Amino acid sequence: MKPVLIACALLLVGGAALAEDAVTFPVPGGTGHGVLFTPTSKPPYPAILVVHDRFGLDGWTLKQARALSGDFIVLAIDLYGGKTFETAEDGQKMAATLERGRVLGDLKAAVEFLKQRPGLKKGKVGALGFSLGGTYVLALAAEGFDLETAISYDGRPPVDPKAISRIKSPILGNYGMEDDAPTPEEVRAFEAALQKADKRVDIKIYPKAGHAFSNPLAPWGGYEPRAARDAWQRTLASVRMNMLVDKR
Repeated sequence: MKPVLIACALLLVGGAALAEDAVTFPVPGGTGHGVLFTPTSKPPYPAILVVHDRFGLDGWTLKQARALSGDFIVLAIDLYGGKTFETAEDGQKMAATLERGRVLGDLKAAVEFLKQRPGLKKGKVGALGFSLGGTYVLALAAEGFDLETAISYDGRPPVDPKAISRIKSPILGNYGMEDDAPTPEEVRAFEAALQKADKRVDIKIYPKAGHAFSNPLAPWGGYEPRAARDAWQRTLASVRMNMLVDKR
């Protein structure tokens, strides 16, 4: 089945023209959905897959995707079929209905969709996920899926040594010291396991920051603006270093 563009808009982001399209693409057993952002300046560009948190593909997640799209093709995938949620409880109930194998299949299909985009730079695709999305980005990397960078905000890390050994991608992690899912101890153990396995990893845990510290709309009020700004600068540095710079 061929990808189908179902809506289109032309935006300006940072002074650059940007096409924004609602798209569908083939996934195992069905059809995937998302919003595709494509720069209209001269290609080629690398591509980034953005994976939303428990609240769904809402306005905040789309804002993060747009902020990356001046230099990148960006696909913000929708794992909830158009549903978004405002409360943590409702979002968690929806997240609990997701089946891990299906989600990972959808993410792999989304990466393949990006690899087929006209103007893609040398097959370069990375992934960025928030909370629920961060967990799945790390899981995707732990399946040995080759990403130029795998960036997790608040995502639960894999613990199986065999899964960690399969990671090929550089890992960037942004976490809160006051988070309990995952805890700082779990994050540090993941970092140590990656280092022991000689993987590329850069993890930062922010004091006074809790879960979803980067999201001002998180209903529990855990937004920490200073940490959010620093984490975003780290995110930009990672995608630029791993995807815009040609390694010779």
